[in-house]
Amino acid sequence: GEAYITLDGFKELNVQREAAGESLFANPRNAAAGSLRQLDPKITARRPLAFFVYGVGDPDAVPCQSQSELLAYLGRLGFPTNPLTRSCPDLPAVLDHYERLLANRPTLTYDIDGVVVKVDRFELQRRLGYKTRSPRWAIAFKFPATQATTRLAGIGFNVGRTGAVTPVAHLEPVQVGGVTVSRATLHNEDEIKRKDLRLGDMVLVQRAGDVIPEVVKPIPERRLGDEQPVRMPAVCPECGHHLIRPAGEAVTRCPNPHCPAQRVQTLIHYAGKAGMDIEGLGKKIMEQLFTLGLVRDLPDLYTLKEEDLAPLEGWGEKSAQNAIAAIERSKKSTLARFLGALGIRHVGEVTAQLLASRFGSLARLTEATEEELLEVEGIGPQVAMSLCQYFRDPEVRAMHARLEELGLELAAPAAGGGLPLSGAVFLFTGGLASFSRDEAKARVKERGGEVAAAISKKVTHVVAGDKPGSKLRKAQEMGIPILSEGEFRRLLTE
Repeated sequence: GEAYITLDGFKELNVQREAAGESLFANPRNAAAGSLRQLDPKITARRPLAFFVYGVGDPDAVPCQSQSELLAYLGRLGFPTNPLTRSCPDLPAVLDHYERLLANRPTLTYDIDGVVVKVDRFELQRRLGYKTRSPRWAIAFKFPATQATTRLAGIGFNVGRTGAVTPVAHLEPVQVGGVTVSRATLHNEDEIKRKDLRLGDMVLVQRAGDVIPEVVKPIPERRLGDEQPVRMPAVCPECGHHLIRPAGEAVTRCPNPHCPAQRVQTLIHYAGKAGMDIEGLGKKIMEQLFTLGLVRDLPDLYTLKEEDLAPLEGWGEKSAQNAIAAIERSKKSTLARFLGALGIRHVGEVTAQLLASRFGSLARLTEATEEELLEVEGIGPQVAMSLCQYFRDPEVRAMHARLEELGLELAAPAAGGGLPLSGAVFLFTGGLASFSRDEAKARVKERGGEVAAAISKKVTHVVAGDKPGSKLRKAQEMGIPILSEGEFRRLLTE
């Protein structure tokens, strides 16, 4: 479910904080999020948090067949459910309920920024499945963002871990939806030109999804004539290297892999939640260690000692001990987590899992050719090229060797040897009538098999549905067994 703080609870919390000489929260959302992040649960317990439940971890564990049945069931058990939830038979009913909630938004006792629309039946939810970080059976239907007008006072340029140079608007501070906004991303050069933004412009600002500040557009009728065009820098603001804009891309990049901005962002990502999740080494700590020269590259993390950290500002013996212990624990990890932590361009959590499952070890992946990478279901030319460039870099190879010397151990993916399709590699061509392509792939993987994206000598079975493509002809030429949809279904049941 979701924790929140009511508007009255928020006011009372800030009154208490002001009386205690503490800084005030900007809005209820930040107050609720900050309360949940507290390391001391006693502090969280003192905050005026409320809660609406909307789901369970395992729908099979409850006597319900749909989201609407589940909410009614949870309500009978005594859990707080939102009374504004509605079951809508069609999309016009969804739109009607959205408009009703939007109209009643100012009268609610808590802040909301939209409506979540879900497919009701659990069976359909299972069939629709998930994308990388969100379900296909639910979508956030946001309300229009709160907007304000201010002046574009200047533009800075930030360098990310992949070398992307992002323009950032420096704004005269303005209140937008209860939060003071003074900076907003401008994304890239094309976006600036599309909006015709100029330095000194009066601009319309909003918080996308009531969270991320963005510049919507300039207000040309308020120009005074002295506004200046915005130009991207020719050299990196961090290292002075000449910037490039690759053909077909909207992003300007610093190609220098030794750029300090890229290095520190890589370190932050590696230690962070999406990386090796090393407790105690958050963004500010990694910036501190980098600035002091204690950590300049990934292997340096594993050479840190308690005596290096304890004397630093904000540290002590106990926090130094905890950090070193967390770093030591991170030495034993999985190949998939490590690949995701490296921050290789175009390689996220899902791609890292695919690579780990197919190649099994870092040594094997390092030697993989572009052709072998393209055989992996879900790996395209852009990802394959990025991986090859990364693993062919001598400095990268030396870094990995140094990490192994320092004790990094990467567990191979669990073998599916006991599963019925272990060792089989399936390729699908043509449409299937019984289930979607994603469902068919999922059923193969559940039974220990793999799915290929392209025909190769590693493919053991080709499943030919309605109107198969050229893959069928190539498979016949190579003598690979061809299964009809019916034969494939029987194979799954067997």
